[in-house]
Amino acid sequence: MEIQYVTATRFKLNTFKDILENKRADKSKITTALLTNNQQPAWASTLQSLCDDIPSIDTLFMNGQNAFSDYPMDVVDLGSIERLPHLERLSVYGVNQVKLGQHTTLKSMKLHVGTSCTRSDLGLTRFVSLTELSLKNHFVSSIGPDQLPISLTLLTIRLNKTPPRDSFRSLKSLVKLKIILRRQGDSETTAIIDLEHLPNLETFKLTDYLMGRKCGIEIRVPPSIKIVAIPSNGVQIQSQCVMPLLETLDVHGDVLIDGGVSLKSSPFLKKLVIHGCVNSIPANIMPSTVEKVTVYCYAKGVDIFKNVVFPPSLTHLTVSGECSVFRLDEVINHTNVRDFSISFTTTPTYQFSIQRLDKDNKNVLVLEKQTMTGGIITQRLKSTNNQQQQDDQQKTQYRPIYLHFCPLL
Repeated sequence: MEIQYVTATRFKLNTFKDILENKRADKSKITTALLTNNQQPAWASTLQSLCDDIPSIDTLFMNGQNAFSDYPMDVVDLGSIERLPHLERLSVYGVNQVKLGQHTTLKSMKLHVGTSCTRSDLGLTRFVSLTELSLKNHFVSSIGPDQLPISLTLLTIRLNKTPPRDSFRSLKSLVKLKIILRRQGDSETTAIIDLEHLPNLETFKLTDYLMGRKCGIEIRVPPSIKIVAIPSNGVQIQSQCVMPLLETLDVHGDVLIDGGVSLKSSPFLKKLVIHGCVNSIPANIMPSTVEKVTVYCYAKGVDIFKNVVFPPSLTHLTVSGECSVFRLDEVINHTNVRDFSISFTTTPTYQFSIQRLDKDNKNVLVLEKQTMTGGIITQRLKSTNNQQQQDDQQKTQYRPIYLHFCPLL
């Protein structure tokens, strides 16, 4: 059994025994404690002593994990933490089951628990000042409306089932919501998660490990949303939802191509991440405002960019996956990309710097940053007939420049 502490002015770790035996120690300056243990009685008695002798604690970390088991402790009763009047942050890791008491000043709580339970079993609504809640594993089997503190601004949950559509309706102060689903054969064909009435929500992230459209999820987001991350191919945003403040979108390629997310109402989108590309991306799918694009491609031998029209606003481009051919001239001549990264499963990541040396892009310095290899590319004009020259007299047309990547042997 050991407990360590950190004072407000010194970051020297000592054992709890040292503190108790040192009668002269100024315990009022101790603000952070780390409690580690693999036997429940010792932990319970030490927690009692901590509450009695060091009430100044505002941050408490409790780790019951050991080398033999992820959840060596059976039941941990935290009812006594209400006797820590300054406690604001609590983190509990590696316990099989937890009993929570009541605390009026606690603002942040993180739980990693082994035994499955429901949200109502935890009694989280008793924490009236809680603003941040993170459930670090999938021990919560279900959730329903009005089972979370209405004071929450940040929420991270891991669930075994899709939550009911109105599970978050009371969280009017919520700013950031992250859901990790590990569903096991949900019966519904399409589930709905309704966030439309959360006026302060700015960030929403959903990871669904049950891939496929048969058990799809429709998300309804409020106009306040700025960041959306839905990389699974069975998740989409309801078409009627407007996202005028959206700045970052992380989405599966199939969802974006099939219209599962509409960007017509998003004039400020700056960052776009596309997952799971196995076919060529349609032309003009990238908004004219986007500055950073990351694409994950898993289709070997497919030119996913052959139809893409890159917007002039683009300054950073990253490609990762199996794509083996890339049109560098499209990046040079149709965007303002200065940094370009590309990586594959069989090769290291290449990070290129692109510097245009003249107004018409005839001479371009392309340099791989890590190996410092590269040089100046002098582009060659494309042969055109007279009609094409008249049609394109305002635009210089150069021959294609292909980057070819060969797998390492």
